[in-house]
Amino acid sequence: MKIDLSDEEISTLREVTKQLVVKKRTGEVGIMHGMNRFVTTRVVLKKKGRENLSSAFKKLGLADFPKEVDV
Repeated sequence: MKIDLSDEEISTLREVTKQLVVKKRTGEVGIMHGMNRFVTTRVVLKKKGRENLSSAFKKLGLADFPKEVDV
């Protein structure tokens, strides 16, 4: 599937996705807030899900995301 996005839409999507992190130990997806405060999205990804998310982020030009954290 191919989706055409405007530059403004891509920029907005990048800003939102840069906030996402994944807990290394559990695969839980969330947002880092303040000093090491993890807020969960209640989504847990297995290894394949993490790989898919990382691949999608690379296509958005966010090679270093999602960050994995030890919280």
